Amino acid sequence: AVSKVVRCSRAGRPAKRADTSSDRFPEGDVEGKLSFELDYDILIYAVGAQTNDFNCPGVKEHAFFFKEAPDARKVREKISDLFERASLPNVSDEEKEALLSFVVVGGGPTGVEVA
Repeated sequence: AVSKVVRCSRAGRPAKRADTSSDRFPEGDVEGKLSFELDYDILIYAVGAQTNDFNCPGVKEHAFFFKEAPDARKVREKISDLFERASLPNVSDEEKEALLSFVVVGGGPTGVEVA
């Protein structure tokens, strides 16, 4: 098998060695190009093996971690509940603003997508 160095698309990421003999790579040399398309059958989006609170105070006690499908359901249910509470007629504008304020901790792939 032939392998060549292929740069990751995100700045600051180290180069990876990939098998370029596959017909999945575009025709011609990919080495040194800034970008290229790569066909795939399955996309695996792996966001990490462990959750991390980044030692931010209050995260462990008050945050929802976003790792698996049940976590996403919890987040959706909580947000729906907050919108319902904020829509009640006896809720002041100040209370609505507090109920509908959200913070995303973490700037990794999951945090960026959630934000």
